[in-house]
Amino acid sequence: MVVGVFSVRRRQDLDQAAYGRLNDRMWDIVSSRHDFGLIGITGYRSDDGRSLAMALFRTREGMLGWKREVEHAAAQQRGRDEFFLDYWGFAAEMVDAYEFDQAGGRRDVALDSTWRPAGFEGPAEIR
Repeated sequence: MVVGVFSVRRRQDLDQAAYGRLNDRMWDIVSSRHDFGLIGITGYRSDDGRSLAMALFRTREGMLGWKREVEHAAAQQRGRDEFFLDYWGFAAEMVDAYEFDQAGGRRDVALDSTWRPAGFEGPAEIR
């Protein structure tokens, strides 16, 4: 499994409706294309306005396919031109995964599974 982490600060004057439509379109593409291998995605926003998104993919090849997808590449450029003050990101291979809850305790998770951490939204066919 591979995780992509992306952090951005948005411009205060951005067109929220246009940004929302673009996000919805990107979700439609990445969640419907099985070749990308998206497992799930989640995000957070800090008090200073910085947001952080984390996306889990089955393989590095799938993640790179998403990165290079034509509409996604155009959306990235639009983000730089219209929406973002700054951003950073990275991808990493997962080497270990585990989870804990009071009822079940701590347990290791197999990385070759379709495991998705609580709070990650995934494509409908994986649910």
